[in-house]
Amino acid sequence: MFKKRDELAESFIDDALVMKEFIHDHVMTLIGITFDENGLPLIVMPYMENSDLLDYLRQSTNSPTVESLITFVLNIVQGNV
Repeated sequence: MFKKRDELAESFIDDALVMKEFIHDHVMTLIGITFDENGLPLIVMPYMENSDLLDYLRQSTNSPTVESLITFVLNIVQGNV
């Protein structure tokens, strides 16, 4: 069981090291990596005052227009290029 957990943690850290190279207006910056009390890795990213896009879209008080949704998609795609 621990071997699988260790492999997943190592893979997570490898992915985080790739994330630190992302520099784009539409991608959150990776500040660092830390570990919880069980030794599992956690990524540290800037505080998002208005939460994240998924939470925004799930809030019933928000009614984004089709134009806004298309803009969200284009920003996501630009951040993944």
